[in-house]
Amino acid sequence: MHGLSCRVLELPELEVIRERLRLALVGRRIVEARALDRAAFVTRNPPPAALDGAHFRNVTRRGRHLVFETDAGAAFALRLGRYGRIALRRPPAGFQRGTVFAVTLADDTGLDVIDTGRRVRLEIALAGKAAELPWLGRAGLDPLDPSFTLTALRSTLARVDTTLRLALSDNQVIAGPLDAFADEVLFEARLSPFHSTALLRAEEAIRLHLAIKRTVSNAIVRYKSLPPDILPDESHRDFLRVYRRADAPCPACGSPVRTVREGHITTHYCPHCQTSGIELADRNAPAD
Repeated sequence: MHGLSCRVLELPELEVIRERLRLALVGRRIVEARALDRAAFVTRNPPPAALDGAHFRNVTRRGRHLVFETDAGAAFALRLGRYGRIALRRPPAGFQRGTVFAVTLADDTGLDVIDTGRRVRLEIALAGKAAELPWLGRAGLDPLDPSFTLTALRSTLARVDTTLRLALSDNQVIAGPLDAFADEVLFEARLSPFHSTALLRAEEAIRLHLAIKRTVSNAIVRYKSLPPDILPDESHRDFLRVYRRADAPCPACGSPVRTVREGHITTHYCPHCQTSGIELADRNAPAD
């Protein structure tokens, strides 16, 4: 299986990766789990050796975190970060450069967690049971969960009082979260990236809710069409209609797609379809 190498993975990619890793790992026995770089670990107890001899029981996702459970109870979770990736090791290959955590399986294959940045930003946590993993209570609404209702979305957005673009990129609002796909959501919903969450009207909230669900589900369908040995990443986003298509014609109206910055976030949008013909000016993101 190919390694996964990109900037930051988002909800549709993580969900398909979760599914493919689950198919590849569940039932497999862990011979040895090794920490090759302790800087990646946010926990110190239990040690990686607590996984030795256990079998993978499940691979789940909680927001941006992938969670690996074993039949012995011990579990680990990881957040890949900016330069993190996963690779399934095939013999006789050894550890790749940048491997920070390596799980060797009974047939000498393995799961390698890799960070290729100058400084390790990938984060790994281990616990005696999955419920004790430190991050699992911190995610926002998950668009793939039945609890992602219109009412829940409106209630959550009303509390955060920010712009729609920043809200969609906040893991405390949308579990995942969405960044590149936020451009697609707002284009689909025909909403300005600077629209206030607190001023969202009922009809606009309906459009946004449907756009989130449709954008995420469509992306997952596209990623599932990739060969089964491919883990989707940033290089597979060519089907997106406005993201990274500055100055290209809008697929709906033909007007040039524009970009605008809010703090460190760049958004691609169509002025004609989303902002009543107005080209937005860059603005600073509000302070935390």
